[in-house]
Amino acid sequence: MTKYSISDLESISGVKAHTIRAWEKRYGKPAARRSSSNVRYYLEEELQWLLDAAALVRNGYKISQVVLLPPDEIVKIKGSISSEESIQVNVEDFCRESMLTLRPDVFHKAFDASVSEIGFTETILRHIIPFLKRLGVLWMTGKLSPFQQKFIAGLIKRKLFAAIDSVPSRTEGPVFLLFLPEKESHELYLLLLYYELASRGFQVVNLGRNISMEDLLETSMIIRPDYVVTIINEAQFEDPVRDYVIQLSSCFMSSTILLNGVQITKHKITSDYNYQVFNQISDFLPYFDRLVERE
Repeated sequence: MTKYSISDLESISGVKAHTIRAWEKRYGKPAARRSSSNVRYYLEEELQWLLDAAALVRNGYKISQVVLLPPDEIVKIKGSISSEESIQVNVEDFCRESMLTLRPDVFHKAFDASVSEIGFTETILRHIIPFLKRLGVLWMTGKLSPFQQKFIAGLIKRKLFAAIDSVPSRTEGPVFLLFLPEKESHELYLLLLYYELASRGFQVVNLGRNISMEDLLETSMIIRPDYVVTIINEAQFEDPVRDYVIQLSSCFMSSTILLNGVQITKHKITSDYNYQVFNQISDFLPYFDRLVERE
């Protein structure tokens, strides 16, 4: 039985903690429970009600109306929220519902409607990445079950692979080598960059995740990429991250290395030598566009 704090509810639902407190004080929902030591917590029942209430409020309902609705009526109203505009606005709500209920159809419906409305890239940047960041907080605190995280990540990967496969492969032009270091397991952002590069007509070689420096040394003997792209969020090295970056720089001396990730920021790695640092995933895109203009 997972217990959620009010900050957990905020992270999952997107509803600010002070708003949750105000709703509970005024309407009695979502009602916190108390442990034997008088610590407030919430269960799945309260979390689900909050997700449903937030979805209705974002679609024009007043919270004073929502708290009076019986559960079956809330389900009925949610089912009627099916216009593309409504789904586009609430993609994160539907992602959360899909993850918690293990219903892939909920995710696919919302994702596809958003792509029709604003395009694939904007759907990822505006909705999926913020959603994943919130999940990351819960994952780090152990409040998200591994099977739930794997379930939703698998659905997102399917969309990314389908988008990549829809782009014709190229055999000429600049070559980008993509990889994730050892102990780096989450490759969704790397797959997004793969798609963005391929859709701009660049050649892409994706080594995938958990790639050792020895693997990279062998790779450098086979191909000479124009650019090397990696993301370092979780990987822990025997040597400092800065030393790893310098070693990577030496391995691909004739390449431009593009870096991103929590560890890059944490260790204050800045652009130098033949490597360039990007603070956000979205910062890569204008850089890619400038490269297209040079071709």
